[in-house]
Amino acid sequence: MTTATELIAKNSAWHLGAKVLGIIIGIITIAIMTRYLGTAGFGTYATALAWLQFFGILVDFGLYLVLLSELGKTDDPSEQQKITGNIMSLRIISGGSLLLISIALGWLMPYDTLTKLVITFLAGSFLCQLINQILTAIFQKHLAMARGAWVEIISKLLTMILLLIAVWQNWGILSVAALITLANIIGTVVIWQLSKKLIRIKLYFDTNYQKKIIILAWPLALATIFNLFYFKTDTIILSIFHPASTVGLYAAPYRILEVLISLPPIFLGLLLPQLTKYYQTNKELFWQQIKLGLDVFHAFLIPLLVGGIILARPLITLLAGKEFSEADYLLQILLLATACIFYTQLFTYIIVAIGKQKNILPIAVTASLLALALYFVFIPSGGAGAAALTTLVIEGLVMISYLYLTKKYTLLKLSFINFYKIFLISLLMGSITFIIRDWPVIINIILSTLVYLFGLKYSKVFSFSKIRAMVKT
Repeated sequence: MTTATELIAKNSAWHLGAKVLGIIIGIITIAIMTRYLGTAGFGTYATALAWLQFFGILVDFGLYLVLLSELGKTDDPSEQQKITGNIMSLRIISGGSLLLISIALGWLMPYDTLTKLVITFLAGSFLCQLINQILTAIFQKHLAMARGAWVEIISKLLTMILLLIAVWQNWGILSVAALITLANIIGTVVIWQLSKKLIRIKLYFDTNYQKKIIILAWPLALATIFNLFYFKTDTIILSIFHPASTVGLYAAPYRILEVLISLPPIFLGLLLPQLTKYYQTNKELFWQQIKLGLDVFHAFLIPLLVGGIILARPLITLLAGKEFSEADYLLQILLLATACIFYTQLFTYIIVAIGKQKNILPIAVTASLLALALYFVFIPSGGAGAAALTTLVIEGLVMISYLYLTKKYTLLKLSFINFYKIFLISLLMGSITFIIRDWPVIINIILSTLVYLFGLKYSKVFSFSKIRAMVKT
């Protein structure tokens, strides 16, 4: 009989494998786009993207995490259908309305006509992504991520193929935006059909239940809005005070950050229902999961920072083209910010699992207001460098604050033994990376990764027994 641990491990593997493949496809897509559009054209695209993402933050309203948590409380199919149907209704209505508002307000901004048109053409893809997020929660609840994983890969492949056609025919930036939206629409239709085999989605409008969902969601929603408010306002403010080429130079490494921070929800989304349950029933397993989560993050982030900082220039040149090579220092700064965001995401999921999401709101509001003030003070004169440094400072402060809340409410005692092991192994890897830094970057990455994995294996930081201890039936 398949245990819960094995199911989670299997689904984590499927989702992780799909995400890694999706990231590779996404990186190739970004590389094609940056080379085709150049710094100015990519800056226009990034400005439109940031504008829509800003409104996407408002639309999210914490519904994804609330849905995961609510689904974790029941195994009754009819209840799951009711929960999903009501939350999907909220998502479609709020998403469609706010994205229409974003288009209207975009045309009132001091952008050129091309940027406004790109905003209009891209808006549909954002609504699709918001719907997909809800559908993904269904696959995560039923530990059936293989289906969603393949759809995600196919959708990204379709985006890349359509982009190649646009580049080949030299159709321009508007066609790029339109084809990205088309690929997202197709992906949403397919994943909706697949999700029906798990929960037959029917839109519900139970106002009493939806009020309950809003009450559960609003603290997390406001915190998410404020947290991500400054996550996108830096690009918007940069686009107001500096030319599109500067925005493009900043956007290339920033897109790498966005790709990387899409990884934690794979692991955390599968565990949130279990965290919610074990917090009530088995504190020891709850703490073990948190500890293992931290170890996994250490094992991924520390070598990423060491290698990324050493190879920043060849990496950004490989990913975006020679025109973006001067953005290497921005990549180094934003990689540090990425690490902070990873840990903040982990602590956020823990806080949601224990029902203390109201306590993160003051932190989020303070961080958002501070970031906004710093952006307006430093970006006009400091440009992209000031935006990156401010992002790092704010993300660091938020991470420390969320760690404090996690320790306060879970009484968690941190162990640094595995952290030290991983750090030493990463330094060894970094030494090799530095020595062969003039070699082709792909070969350098492969050799450095092998050195790191070898060290990780023989340090016994992880074992199958630890993985199996994450969740017990």
